[in-house]
Amino acid sequence: MGAEYENDNSLQTDGVDLDLRGNFDFGRAGQFVSDLSISKIFSWKLFFENGTSYQYVGSEAPYILSSGAGTPRYRGTWTNGWIYGPLSVTLSTYYVSGYAETGIDATGSNSACLYPFSSPLACHVASFTYSDLTGIYKVTDHLTASFTIQNILDRLPPLDAANYAGVNYNPTYSQAGIIGRFFKLAATYKF
Repeated sequence: MGAEYENDNSLQTDGVDLDLRGNFDFGRAGQFVSDLSISKIFSWKLFFENGTSYQYVGSEAPYILSSGAGTPRYRGTWTNGWIYGPLSVTLSTYYVSGYAETGIDATGSNSACLYPFSSPLACHVASFTYSDLTGIYKVTDHLTASFTIQNILDRLPPLDAANYAGVNYNPTYSQAGIIGRFFKLAATYKF
């Protein structure tokens, strides 16, 4: 499927971003750091020269130009870390909201399902949440050891039959789900 080249008048978006950070020092017991970042898109509207406009937020649009990545309304990250001397352990949780499996730029309708075999009730991609756990230990000034467990709960990605960048899932927002739980060990030496 291809898209014709055209001149767009404007893109108009509005939303809100919230970033909170807490840093708590417990003396000899260590330090706790928490970061929360949340984004909400109110509107993501594309205005064309002929006077028409398309609202993409909350749908899989822009479908033609983005491989069906879509424009989820909410995204968030919450990271919590404990630092104790040379050891730090961090749990990061990621969230992206669900969205309608529709693309007005592809179908001309905000309600037409992109996947032809979906019922109107099933024309929705569920939200996706997963977490990563990371630990770092500074052995010396030169040697650092680390581990990471990505997608620690082995969450599967939500079904997205209309996405054409991945088969039945959206790699833009749920790549970690298709890879599954993943372990990584590393040692770094600096000269």
